[in-house]
Amino acid sequence: MDVFHIEMLMMSDTLDKINKLLGPKHRLSAKILYVQNENPTLLAMEDLASLDFRMADRLSGLDLDHSILALRGLARFHAASVALCEKVNHHAQFIINRNISLHY
Repeated sequence: MDVFHIEMLMMSDTLDKINKLLGPKHRLSAKILYVQNENPTLLAMEDLASLDFRMADRLSGLDLDHSILALRGLARFHAASVALCEKVNHHAQFIINRNISLHY
């Protein structure tokens, strides 16, 4: 699997689950509108300009307020990814334990 397909999977599956876990007030990314894995490979995402998001000037960087906002988003992503991993692993462990108890 190449980098673009891994990125598409991350955006359309993992990040979607994280956004659902966080709720609409704290979502971390644009909504994925369409994914096509065959030629041509395509990933269509929501336009965040309608929500008043805009890119910072790459030459001047971020001011303190926007730096703090970015770090909070990164911390939220990290915490939610750990929570998602624990939730998925807990569910998988429940299924494994259930199947083991059914067979023995």
